[in-house]
Amino acid sequence: MNPSKAVFEWDACEADVAVTLLSEQEGVSLYRITLDYPEKRFPECIKLRWYTAFDDAYATWTPSGRFRHDLMPSWCPVDTYARSASGAPVFSLMAKGGENRTTFALSDAVHPVRLYAGMHEPSGKIQCSAELFAARSEQLAHYEVLLRVDESRRPYYEALYGVRTWWSEVGYPAAPVPQESRRAMFSSWYSFQKSVTEESLLEQCRLAKTFGLDTLILDDGWQCDETVSGYTYCGDWKAVSSKFPDMRRFIRRLHEMGMKCILWYSVPFVGMNAENFSRFSGKYLRPDNPARSVMVLDPRFPDVRAWLTETYVTALREWDLDGFKLDFVDNFFLSDESSDDYAAMDCPSPEAAVEKLLAEITAALRKIKPDIMLEFRQTYIGPVMQKYGNIFRVSDCAGAALFNRVSSLDLRLLMGDPTKGEASAVHSDMLMWDYDATPEGAADQLAACLFCTPQISVMFDRLTDSHRKMLACYLGFMDEYRDVLQGGYLMPLCPAANYTEAIAKKDGICVAALYGNHVFCALPDVKKTVIVNATGTPEVFVRTEKESAVRYTVKNCMGETVQEGSCSLTGITEFTVPHNGFLYLEG
Repeated sequence: MNPSKAVFEWDACEADVAVTLLSEQEGVSLYRITLDYPEKRFPECIKLRWYTAFDDAYATWTPSGRFRHDLMPSWCPVDTYARSASGAPVFSLMAKGGENRTTFALSDAVHPVRLYAGMHEPSGKIQCSAELFAARSEQLAHYEVLLRVDESRRPYYEALYGVRTWWSEVGYPAAPVPQESRRAMFSSWYSFQKSVTEESLLEQCRLAKTFGLDTLILDDGWQCDETVSGYTYCGDWKAVSSKFPDMRRFIRRLHEMGMKCILWYSVPFVGMNAENFSRFSGKYLRPDNPARSVMVLDPRFPDVRAWLTETYVTALREWDLDGFKLDFVDNFFLSDESSDDYAAMDCPSPEAAVEKLLAEITAALRKIKPDIMLEFRQTYIGPVMQKYGNIFRVSDCAGAALFNRVSSLDLRLLMGDPTKGEASAVHSDMLMWDYDATPEGAADQLAACLFCTPQISVMFDRLTDSHRKMLACYLGFMDEYRDVLQGGYLMPLCPAANYTEAIAKKDGICVAALYGNHVFCALPDVKKTVIVNATGTPEVFVRTEKESAVRYTVKNCMGETVQEGSCSLTGITEFTVPHNGFLYLEG
């Protein structure tokens, strides 16, 4: 169905709704949607619908869908919910081979929306839907938003990259990314949990440096006793003297050994045991989980935002930090208990207030240190968040290599094509593994995260010799090919099957990871190809369209050469590559 012939429907509502086609080019149509009310009010949810051909549509993709890629009926579809601090307003539908069928996105990444598409049984078409104001937000009399519908026949990832480029054009450019953000880091969380101290951490940092890890992420625990459950003491942000007697001295010691430090904060939370708890009475959005005895701050109040900003500015100045891990930002949303004291607010929209908060924080921090690193975590990963953060991490999934693989590639797709501009850095969740595992088994964690920046969270003095060799091999490989893995054109294949293969190429070099597909189709105009065999079995097949002579080298997951030689690639050529090992082809 040609996008220009799309007919929009919506249920009866109090708004005067209009949809206008603005442009149509190369299969991409742009519409303006306007809502007008007689007077200022909270808009009801407006459900727009239009239809496209079913054809060979097979799978869906959403920013936080992870393992949900099925095409369902329109009355129970796979959907995506988005607002400034959670998700992203884009939905994609593709054919079985990964070719785009329809990818649609909204220009408003602030207000709550819900996007979905499903099989419309009566018509045999795909019903696409965009629900505007899917949750209560702010009062208004006029509203307009752009809807971009891409029905071009191109790879789904190319269609998604086009959406990110468009978001930049309509007001959501990505924040600058310091190069340190793309280098592997050491995280204290899984290795120490809250039982972290200055001396024990410094010892692990010295060992981490030998693997090329030049940044420490000091997570939860620096501000409370390790016996404290939950976040009841969050909100004062004082280093516990028994753990870090002098935080400035600790950061200085890190800097002296050549390591930077990113410090963790749970942004919205103020615990009931914190000295600051009573300070914000009446200015909490809602209680968090009552078992945690934590309240969530309301950023619609200017003094709340000013206090949060000053908290981070003071820490940056006094402790000479290199970055902040700003956690739980997606907890900013309204509830029935939220204040309606609009006279005391300077930003009545909670979604707009979150953006205002981040704009104030980042402006103040970057004025002091322009290359400050700011980590955000799924699900607050959308275009608004990308204006302010420069590191986007997979949500917690300890030991779950499959989850890390799928989510890191999902995030890469959302950040856009790095060959067309600076895309935000994507990080894995912290990597840990069984200290008694085989090196091949431990390498599953690294192989899953080849196309992002890995965060390592192990006790380095507990690693076996084989684990040390494996870790050094993988981190060295990811560092050597970082410009291709993170800066090249990325092609994640078969998302409906959890990405059976991912390929990145740049400047005549191709790096491919085989996760389920054993047959790699050689790319033309490539001088060097490296294939990582993460399939679990040793058979790797290379398919070529024309005969070519190559030199090949096979290495195991510890970087040890197990086979090398020369051969002629023609048709399908079989190689034996150890699990999580490497096949180098050059010539």
